[in-house]
Amino acid sequence: MTSEASGSAAAPLPTAPKRRRWLTVLLAILIFGAGAVSGAAVTMAAFVHRMQFVLHHPEGLPGRIVSRLERSLNLDEAQKPKVEAIVAKRQEAMMGLRREFEPHLMKEMDTLRAEVGDVLTPPQRERWERMFDSFRARWLPSLPPEDAKPQGDG
Repeated sequence: MTSEASGSAAAPLPTAPKRRRWLTVLLAILIFGAGAVSGAAVTMAAFVHRMQFVLHHPEGLPGRIVSRLERSLNLDEAQKPKVEAIVAKRQEAMMGLRREFEPHLMKEMDTLRAEVGDVLTPPQRERWERMFDSFRARWLPSLPPEDAKPQGDG
């Protein structure tokens, strides 16, 4: 019995199963990738929402521009109203240009909508027109009335 006891004592201990490092690395890469993709999606959604807000509310643009310039350029109290008046004046001029050319742009957009629609089947045309109208409403909103122009000092 002594030989049996000493024989079993000399037997190697059972080893832990080999870890699959490649599986751990693959899972870490997948988790990191999913986080990066979801973070990018949230960032893009926030950016698009912000851009659409700015497009639909151009009247607040001079104030937002001056706030950003104030932080970036460290504008003093005397400079802020002067810069805001300049930005408001230039924005008014740019909106005037847009009002002048918007009818031409909208005519081209209407032509595009109609010409593409003529090539499509009725169900496709219906979907195309919904898609096109949604795009136009989101990214090419009508300008506010002229009496809603930003007030500048010039």
